[in-house]
Amino acid sequence: MDFMSDPARNMSDEAGTAISGKRRLRRSCESCRNSKGKCVPSGQNGRCERCVKEGQQCTFLEAKPRPKRAKNSRTRVAEMEERLDGLMALLTSKQAGEQASPSETSSAPSQPPIALSPPETGLQAFTHPISSSVSLVSFSGSEDFRPQQSLPVFAFPNFDQFNDAISKGLVSITQAEKSVRYFQSRASHFPFVLVPPKWTLDSLRRERPFLLLSILSFAAHHNEKLQLRLELELRESLSKKVIVHCEKSLDLLQGVLLYLAWYQFYFEPDREQMYQLSQMAVAMAIDLGINKPAQDWEPIDVKVLKARLFLPKSPEELEAQRTFLGVYFLTTTICQGLRKPNSLEYSEYMETCTESLARAAIAETDNLLPYYIRLQRLAGEIDHAFDYSQNLKLPQLDVIRVEILRKSFEQQLNQFELTFPAHVWNSPSLTMKYYNLRIYVNEIGLHAVKPSELEPLSTSWYYSTARNEILIRCLRNTKEYIDRYLLLTPVDLASLNLTDYISLVYAVLVLGAFSTGAYDSQILNSADMKATVNLDYYLDALSAQALQLLAASEPGSNNFVSHIYNLFQQSKIWYSQMVRDPTPVGLSITGKPTFSFMEIIPTIMVRCVDFSVNFASAKSDVSSGEGGGSGLSEVGSDEQWSEMLSSWAANQDLSNMVLDTGMG
Repeated sequence: MDFMSDPARNMSDEAGTAISGKRRLRRSCESCRNSKGKCVPSGQNGRCERCVKEGQQCTFLEAKPRPKRAKNSRTRVAEMEERLDGLMALLTSKQAGEQASPSETSSAPSQPPIALSPPETGLQAFTHPISSSVSLVSFSGSEDFRPQQSLPVFAFPNFDQFNDAISKGLVSITQAEKSVRYFQSRASHFPFVLVPPKWTLDSLRRERPFLLLSILSFAAHHNEKLQLRLELELRESLSKKVIVHCEKSLDLLQGVLLYLAWYQFYFEPDREQMYQLSQMAVAMAIDLGINKPAQDWEPIDVKVLKARLFLPKSPEELEAQRTFLGVYFLTTTICQGLRKPNSLEYSEYMETCTESLARAAIAETDNLLPYYIRLQRLAGEIDHAFDYSQNLKLPQLDVIRVEILRKSFEQQLNQFELTFPAHVWNSPSLTMKYYNLRIYVNEIGLHAVKPSELEPLSTSWYYSTARNEILIRCLRNTKEYIDRYLLLTPVDLASLNLTDYISLVYAVLVLGAFSTGAYDSQILNSADMKATVNLDYYLDALSAQALQLLAASEPGSNNFVSHIYNLFQQSKIWYSQMVRDPTPVGLSITGKPTFSFMEIIPTIMVRCVDFSVNFASAKSDVSSGEGGGSGLSEVGSDEQWSEMLSSWAANQDLSNMVLDTGMG
């Protein structure tokens, strides 16, 4: 038999192949192995050249398998981390499942929970583009978007490399895709953070994981239990990324902006962080360097630099500019509403950003950005001129300067009204922002300081006719703002974000100042002014509107409107008590009742939280898991509420009155 064809003595590469089942022979005979020589096959029967030459028997032994290499420490650590991630995902899914209501778990007691989309995995991409033409969803939600109330948490987590809310089984891939499309349909309501249509769910999970988590949390407002769980996941992720891992990225910044823009869904007075988060967004924007144009290190001619401003910007640069404008608009609105210092002022680069975005026209909503910025810039100029926040400690304004500044601001507003195109007035948020600024301009009349007895009345702005005209104009603008708010449709109301609700509370507080005599004018008749204000009517109308929204909302949805409703109701109780018996309210040195916004608004919100039974029951599971106290659910009677408000208003000096519209 030929040597090369002998399966028992094959010395080529085939000698090591399996024979007789799984039996393998060595590639060299024992004689060659002992002499450490090369075993070369010969032409004779199954023998190598060395054995033929020396006349020895050519013997091949069975090959022994190589021992497996021991795992190193790095491999063992990686395997251990993978196992821990799996265990954590299972525990998270189990804890979330235990938070389901009894009605949900008792509907199928004999069947184990199942995933809605078994064939889907965490690595499945969002294959179809996110439509930008999805119609607006009504306040009560659409059938396509509405989440499954019976399955707020999906049973089986996906063990993938993302370790996000989808991996942990909190949201299915199908529901995540619907959430992204839902967010896309509402881009015009906060046009500073967008998801381009070309981005898939898979790309969001890889490149914008924190932004995706903010989108999922926002879009889950039709299922409050799921939204609270996603918000907890969001806050834990933010703290880990920023505090533990010291990260800063556009993804984090956009996620924080989106979280703040719709903060009314998460607002709780005892742990609100609007101002803190807004300042963190400012710091992160500055650290990322998006607050100024990108500079080349090489010297460049000024003319060439100016010419570059008209060149098309990259999508990444435009996205950074859009985000920076969002940081400015949102943080300055919050700071002005809370009457706290603002660390980000208007700069000429913001105008460059709006021009670049409008010129590029990547998104349809980019043409709204210049008007958001122009209105907010004017609000900042008003605050700087009149120092409403009392942060600048400016000297007291005289009557001439007040009139010059106020008329200048009024002229700018009139110019806005004439020059703004029609599509701007189709935006409820921009429209209400404009009419809110008309109140803001004339608020200066409420900040007059009573002069000393030595100052002549003829030279005092406090007693001047100009101040009385400003007060009347302020009241008229306040009532016009609330009247327009009451005319908003449910779809319009569903589009409002945090900045709009701050403006609403501000308008109600200004109206309350007029109803309680906080304007303190010696010329205006108090009784006539109170009748003109008609605070009872407006509180009733706003309460009725809030009740309609609550009644139209789906069972289990986030009833954040209950905060607003309870604010109006408790304000009515206080006002009714003051009208019946003004004596306990307290008299200031002027003999007029006062209204301390700085103290009343945070306490009102604390007292109003959890008045709704549905709201309290929806919060209970998450609050107990976070170690939240039970004090929020303890509510006093109407008499206790009236006594508390009366004690606040006692002995308040009008010279120290500061309008504060903060909700925390």
